[in-house]
Amino acid sequence: MRRAARGLAVLLLLLTAPGCSMILTLFGKPKVERVRPSISGVDIGGIDLRFAVDVRNPYPLPLRAPLVRYGLDIQGNEFLRSELPLQVALPARRTSTLVVPVRIRYASLWRAYRSLSGAQTVEYALRGTVSFPVAGRPIEVPLSYSGSFPVLRAPTFSDIRFRV
Repeated sequence: MRRAARGLAVLLLLLTAPGCSMILTLFGKPKVERVRPSISGVDIGGIDLRFAVDVRNPYPLPLRAPLVRYGLDIQGNEFLRSELPLQVALPARRTSTLVVPVRIRYASLWRAYRSLSGAQTVEYALRGTVSFPVAGRPIEVPLSYSGSFPVLRAPTFSDIRFRV
């Protein structure tokens, strides 16, 4: 019991002393270990992407309320930029998953990039940061992933013959 109290006192001293730089020196920064994209929905209006971001928390305390700042590039051009506050806590010394949902409307794609009308797939790149408040200061962890998604089209009919 006395040992745990001493450890907690040392940790509190480190957290309140020289601030964030001491914490980073001792434990390092959180790290994005993996990004797993998936298509969570497709309809005639667009596509819903879901990015599962695995983040490693090296600290002995949980990290709360990360802010995800991200941009999505389509065919090498910036398509959207957004911020998403997440109400989750990353447990101490573990890897946890944050989910970043992104909706891409086909109408917006075609208005922005007329050359995509004949494309079967579209290349994209997710880029940004995951920001955590640690000892009163934000620590930003880089985030990046690239891939492609399919472009759906309305069906076309040809050579239709009717008999009466």
